[in-house]
Amino acid sequence: MGSPADQPASPSLRERQSLLTKCLGALLQYAGEQNLELTLGEGFVQTPRKTRDGKLVADGVHQVNSLHYVRLAHDLCLFIDGVYI
Repeated sequence: MGSPADQPASPSLRERQSLLTKCLGALLQYAGEQNLELTLGEGFVQTPRKTRDGKLVADGVHQVNSLHYVRLAHDLCLFIDGVYI
């Protein structure tokens, strides 16, 4: 077992966001080749709002630690034969 110095550094947030973008591009291309219809859904969500006492305001959609808040998630809508799945 190696020392911590031998371990690869964790990817930065920017690197992870870039990887997500590349993966989404590949997925969109694949879906098009399969004649699947995708539309873009929820992407980046602004940082959760807080009340005066610092508690997070629930938006009813995203969990407090949702990856949408750091641009590491994107929702896609799938349609088959024009029907939302």
